[in-house]
Amino acid sequence: MTQGDGRAVRVVLVDDDARFGELVSSVVADDDIDVVTVHHRAAGAVDVVIREAPDVVVLDVVLPDGDGLEVVDALRSAGSTVPVVLFSSLFDRRVAGTAAALGLRYVEKADGVDALVEAVRAAAGAVEPTDR
Repeated sequence: MTQGDGRAVRVVLVDDDARFGELVSSVVADDDIDVVTVHHRAAGAVDVVIREAPDVVVLDVVLPDGDGLEVVDALRSAGSTVPVVLFSSLFDRRVAGTAAALGLRYVEKADGVDALVEAVRAAAGAVEPTDR
């Protein structure tokens, strides 16, 4: 999966589970997704996103010091329009409804990495490479 210009999709992953972040980073690399940074807390997440300027942010809903929706609010307040995929181990109808109302994609971790890759692809407007 690449951008229309042939480059990998750059992703910032915000998830409190370091091992999960490493796993996602290694698995999605095969799909031409470059996880440029894994951040583990709500605090500082906006600064990381602004600094790294990713194509997509993958954001856990539950973080040790806040929640993903708060981070989305802070991103939008900072002027960032980066597409966000909420990725959570818990399905929450309220969060799913809010995500839909905000135009965000919402993927349950139980749906697997393939579902995450599909959501990242859709969020980035990426295309499948033709030379595979």
